[in-house]
Amino acid sequence: MPGLVNTYALLQLLVTTGVGTALLFVSGLTWPVTAAIVGLMLLAMVCTGYWLDGRRPLGLELLRLGLSGVMLATAWQLSVSAWVTLPLTLYLVANLLVLPGLAQASLRLPGLATR
Repeated sequence: MPGLVNTYALLQLLVTTGVGTALLFVSGLTWPVTAAIVGLMLLAMVCTGYWLDGRRPLGLELLRLGLSGVMLATAWQLSVSAWVTLPLTLYLVANLLVLPGLAQASLRLPGLATR
C-alpha cells in the first residue's frame, strides 16, 4: 500500500502548509504558542519523511499526536474558537484512524528489515 503512504504525505503537506499560512494571519498568538505549533509542524514533516523513506516512526507519530492532543485540549479549555478547534479535532482523529493502516502498509514495503 505505498499509495496510502503517498496520500498521507500529500495530505500532511497540505495541512501543514495551511496551518503555516493561517499562522501568518492570526494575531494574538504568543511566542511560546507559535513555537509549539511550528515545532509540531516540523515533527509532522519529519514523521512524514520517515514514512516516505520506508521507516516506521510509530513512536514519533504517537508523540506528535499526543502533543497535538494536549494542545487541542488546552485550546478547548481556553475556549478557543470552534473554527480552530473543530478542524484540529478532525485532523487529530483522522491521523489516529490512518496510523494503523500506515503501520500495516510499511510492513509490506521492501527493505524495512534493514532499517
